[in-house]
Amino acid sequence: MSAPDHKELHDLTSAMLDDGLDDVGLARLDTLLRDAPDAQDYYLRIVCLHSVLGDDLCVDKRPIALEPRDAELHDVAPGPGVPPRGPASTGPIATFRPSFRYAAAAALVIAAGVAAALIWSSRPTATQTATEQTNAATLIGGDRAVWADDSGALQPGESLDAGPLHLRSGVAQIVMASGAVVDLVGDTTFRITGPNSGRLDAGRLYARVPHAAVGFAVATPHTTVTDLGTEFGLVVDPAADTQVHVFKGRVRLNSDRIAQDLPAGRATAVDGAGAIARTLTPDPTLFTPLRSYADRVLDTKPIGYWRFDESTGDAENLANPAAPARRVGVATTTGGPALGSGGNGADRSNRALRLDGTGYLRVGEFAGFDRADVFSLGAWVRTTGQTPRTIISKMDVGDTNRGYSLFIDANRFVWVSLWHDWARRETIEIRSVAPIPSQRWVHLLAAYDGSGKAAGVRLYVDGEPVALHAAVDHLTGSIVTDTPFAIGARLGAKADPPFVGDLDEAVVYDRALTPAEARQLYQAAPPAKETRP
Repeated sequence: MSAPDHKELHDLTSAMLDDGLDDVGLARLDTLLRDAPDAQDYYLRIVCLHSVLGDDLCVDKRPIALEPRDAELHDVAPGPGVPPRGPASTGPIATFRPSFRYAAAAALVIAAGVAAALIWSSRPTATQTATEQTNAATLIGGDRAVWADDSGALQPGESLDAGPLHLRSGVAQIVMASGAVVDLVGDTTFRITGPNSGRLDAGRLYARVPHAAVGFAVATPHTTVTDLGTEFGLVVDPAADTQVHVFKGRVRLNSDRIAQDLPAGRATAVDGAGAIARTLTPDPTLFTPLRSYADRVLDTKPIGYWRFDESTGDAENLANPAAPARRVGVATTTGGPALGSGGNGADRSNRALRLDGTGYLRVGEFAGFDRADVFSLGAWVRTTGQTPRTIISKMDVGDTNRGYSLFIDANRFVWVSLWHDWARRETIEIRSVAPIPSQRWVHLLAAYDGSGKAAGVRLYVDGEPVALHAAVDHLTGSIVTDTPFAIGARLGAKADPPFVGDLDEAVVYDRALTPAEARQLYQAAPPAKETRP
């Protein structure tokens, strides 16, 4: 094959890999490959080079040695994590950023005369297969996972080689070697096929894919779904169809009948013939056991949400990046999982905030609610000792006092306070009838309906409404104050000592959450949250 032919083959192959090849180009590529062994060899080396530079895994990880006469023909392929350029092709070989074997297989379908030769050329050696299949993923956690006998007694932290997994019931979370996080909910059959790929034969899967793992692909009996930087869910009924629900980013669908992108906020079903069977509405409830706690909190639209995962610096407000919580004093974070073994969702190092009474977190001017405003406050707490402690407040503690707070007294009773003038008892002060447990995680949520009455306050402990005692019910004026919003303290001239114990997942809403929502927030956290030592 002459140098000009090599250049044409290179240009056509690159266009195919970038999804920019039309039907005329496909026909020309087929012609160049048919019955031309040197063209086939050249094509395979281009595909593998593209795979390596595109941060996918080539079967043979050794550098690709191009002939000197070909070196000047090679443009640089897209860098790691960069999705293919150009619009998605509607032709039969529109492909995703494939690994070596997948790219070869996808292109060779159209070159019928050379398929067998190319598939043979792309087959890995026995040594390569063993290397590729080792340590392809890690099981990092789950919830009451029961595995089929053929999967063995798998335990969190166990390394997983390429091969089948059959989850009978419960939830299992797997991290691929690429960094993609895959949650399975039984009854589900999933096969790990490589460090950044798998096959879902039946059941449900929820995937969260970081930038470094873009290109993560899941094959099903009906289609192949390839990540382009996403969160997506799959439901596979092998006798019917594959449902694809995209919640963030974009995925690519490839089958014998379709080759198209599906963006966030879209869902579809692909039938047994590989065609679009129907358009769906994305349904996060199908994947409720699989989605991270943070995702499910953000679904409820808080105006403030702090996870306290940071070991240094400010605590990020995931609901409002402009309102981080800044450390004051010597508040520190403590290691260890706050929401269950293995952490929470894609963040496997979820941490809680530990306060020792000498520091707190200051948000500043935020959530300046008044007496007629509707709002909710909540957090996971774990108390120690008998020290009074404030969870959340925007209150000026002085001679008169003004503002609101969620507070635990020395006897572990929970107080919800809305104050206009504490000295004149122009306040609402509500107390739980029973104390909360000590030395274990408890979920607290207070909701106020803006009525200016004690009857408008609800308190939920571990997702359930609790009996309340109205110590004062005489709020007549404004509760607005310039005192900063704080987590772990009430501020002012006569401020209380800061919180002692652990806080996690602090949240604020500009609406009153319903009993059902309070229960759902509590149930969204893995069970180990309650028993963390």
